[in-house]
Amino acid sequence: MNKKLSLLIFVLLAVANFSFAAPGDTTYVTTFDEEFHNWADPHDSVFVFPDNNGKIFSKVTLYYTIACPYSTPGADCDPWDRTGYINIWTNDTTYYEIARIITPYSINPQTTGGPGSCTWEMDVTEYQTMLTDSVTMRSRIESYIGGERGWLVTTEFEFIEADIGETVSYPFKVENLWQNYYTVYGNPDDPIADKLTPQKRFIDATTDSVKMKIFTTGHGQQNTGNAAEFYNNAHYFFANGVMSIHNFWRYDCPQNTCSPQGGTWLYGRFGWCPGDKSHPYIWDVTSLITLGDSATLEYKPDLLFPYENACRPNNPNCIDGLTCDNCQYGVGGHYEPIYAIQGQLIHYELVTVVEVNEEVNFVKATEYELFENYPNPFNPETTIQFRIPKTEKVKLEIFNLIGQKIKILASGNEFVKGTHSLKWNGTDENGNQVSSGVYFYKLQTENFNQTNKMVLLK
Repeated sequence: MNKKLSLLIFVLLAVANFSFAAPGDTTYVTTFDEEFHNWADPHDSVFVFPDNNGKIFSKVTLYYTIACPYSTPGADCDPWDRTGYINIWTNDTTYYEIARIITPYSINPQTTGGPGSCTWEMDVTEYQTMLTDSVTMRSRIESYIGGERGWLVTTEFEFIEADIGETVSYPFKVENLWQNYYTVYGNPDDPIADKLTPQKRFIDATTDSVKMKIFTTGHGQQNTGNAAEFYNNAHYFFANGVMSIHNFWRYDCPQNTCSPQGGTWLYGRFGWCPGDKSHPYIWDVTSLITLGDSATLEYKPDLLFPYENACRPNNPNCIDGLTCDNCQYGVGGHYEPIYAIQGQLIHYELVTVVEVNEEVNFVKATEYELFENYPNPFNPETTIQFRIPKTEKVKLEIFNLIGQKIKILASGNEFVKGTHSLKWNGTDENGNQVSSGVYFYKLQTENFNQTNKMVLLK
């Protein structure tokens, strides 16, 4: 987000209810409210969300409504299908896409018999750590049309709190992998592989599950194979060398909430259905990664069937009327084939909602922590440190490589809220020195259980 756009940001207080009286409550936050979009201008605003402060939501839903401004003379919908998206900006250069839609052709009830407006429901639970306090959001529709024609956009968030005792998979971290809204396809002088380089990401030891989430929509036509909007092909994803195949092609374009509409909305397209939300590909890669180690993620759209667009201006062999109708982009409906790609890696951990100090509170599993012992490797003594969010009974035990319990450092003793340290001098329950090797230390409370590894060297 450049400085000029940053100056346009204004604060909009739009929270229906900030109270969190009881678990299971639902809070609604309205952000963009009938915001008029046209000419591809980005709409940047700062919205105030509830201060989560340890609160955990079992589900967060985004309701995205688009409406045709046909009520005043000269006003109307954009008659063409365009990409629209919602991004969260964490600073001037870093953003995260949380939702994508494809606008319908005209849905003006006065001219096409369309519904006039339509709403999509999207699960955005994985972004709950970002949707707190003051949040900078961008709404943009690539609507290259001016005057009074365009779209009215309204976005509303629904937060459902988790119940006491409920264990949820909590998305504690979201990382971007690939980000390019104009990824050229089929041009040897601009290889798509240069835009989609392999990515390495570290997986925390406390992680319970990891998922890749990819938004990909194709656009462009009147070129070789009518790519990329009407080009039906598989894309290939890898996690630590293991492949998954996914095709973003949509056969279900006629089934959407914005019908009837003008244009060719009945035709299938590559991830692109006029009048519908984008369907991201979500791949659970938990079984393919190693906790406490880095994972390599790859995206290869044309691995088995490399595609070249012969209908491009820089192709010396392109002949108008022979190779294609016209070799120049922007002539006769000819557009460069591109993919709009946003890839993310989402890290989850199991979280149990608990009651603290006889008041209803929400404790994230991240507030429990079993730290790495230090030093490690060690000889003759090491320190084991842990943190708990409330006063409770704690067990801390040492096991050898074959699972035999050899030492008890805490046997259900009560520890107060905070960080604590215990030492192990390399002896068993009888005071005998144990041999060199790998050992495990396990922390256990009523709501938390974790085991770490350490090495004794003599």
